[in-house]
Amino acid sequence: MYENEAQFNILNQTIKTRLIGFEIIKKEKNSCIIENITEPSSEQFDNILKKIFLSIHDLFATTEKRCQHPSSIHDIEELEERIQKYDNFCRRVISKSLAGKNSELLWAFLAILIHAQRELYSLNKALKQPVQKATLLLLKETSSIFALLARAYTEKNISIIAAIHEREKTLIYKKAYALLSGSKEPIIIHHLANSIRQFYLATSPLLGLILS
Repeated sequence: MYENEAQFNILNQTIKTRLIGFEIIKKEKNSCIIENITEPSSEQFDNILKKIFLSIHDLFATTEKRCQHPSSIHDIEELEERIQKYDNFCRRVISKSLAGKNSELLWAFLAILIHAQRELYSLNKALKQPVQKATLLLLKETSSIFALLARAYTEKNISIIAAIHEREKTLIYKKAYALLSGSKEPIIIHHLANSIRQFYLATSPLLGLILS
């Protein structure tokens, strides 16, 4: 149900950008019918999760460009909508097709991964001018932590998780803390540190998935 055309437009945009497999198949004066035209299946999960990884990689690349030459946030908004759409689909798959001993671990891994990339989105919203070289380097190192996490999931490799643990300690307790001391970019560094921490925390459910 909706009261006016503006509300319908919001509903329509939300379905297009956030929900894979759903479409409005009939519109009436103050109501519409939304139908699930694609039933999520377990076979689709890894493919969609790979798209999340690729989209986060693109998010890092676009963020790096904006940190050097701040521009419109439009591309970031589009990437965020894409990631949220894939995330929603993966959660539907977990809920409907992957119920079992690993479903809670998959849900936790996905939730923490999404929290981590949301820090990049918040960073971009706060970005107003080019960042210093040291901050840009921390961004690149945050990207490397994410790349390791994606590899650890794909390869089911415990040794990569150990490498993430070691790198997180250096990036948070040495580099990020040092940069925060007297920095002119505390908000940017804060979001990067939070992102690093979330990628690190995602290794806990991932380790459970690998060992299960």
